[in-house]
Amino acid sequence: GETAKLMAASGAKIAIWDINDEAGAERVAEIEAKGGEAKYYHVNLGDRQAIKETFEQFIQDFGRIDILFGNGGGNWGNRKPVTEFDDEKFPINIDVNLHGGTYMLAKMAIPYMIKQGGGSIMFTSVSSSLAFMPSSSVKSSFS
Repeated sequence: GETAKLMAASGAKIAIWDINDEAGAERVAEIEAKGGEAKYYHVNLGDRQAIKETFEQFIQDFGRIDILFGNGGGNWGNRKPVTEFDDEKFPINIDVNLHGGTYMLAKMAIPYMIKQGGGSIMFTSVSSSLAFMPSSSVKSSFS
């Protein structure tokens, strides 16, 4: 949310994608309260078809994509050592964090960016990049 607010304050039009409608609406309201422009899209980043459909709607609404900032993701049932992971929930993490949250978003955005002459893509991790989580087996960090 903070990155979206900062970009909006710099004049960017913001598309908020989330599975949490309340949080998405709150982000849009915060941006609009400061004079920015934002629109919320309900999407499950674990659903590739939903990502495609939402991206197509986004392009219809905004007409172009100059910046893709991906910060979506989660850790369902696996905030513990890898030896204790829930094997049933682990694929959800991969679908959301890797397939949907990075690969599919980049795959959808890059052709538009090439066609319009460029753009920027940034991905960040959601939780472990902000604080060390000793119970998490997979760590990420900013360098």
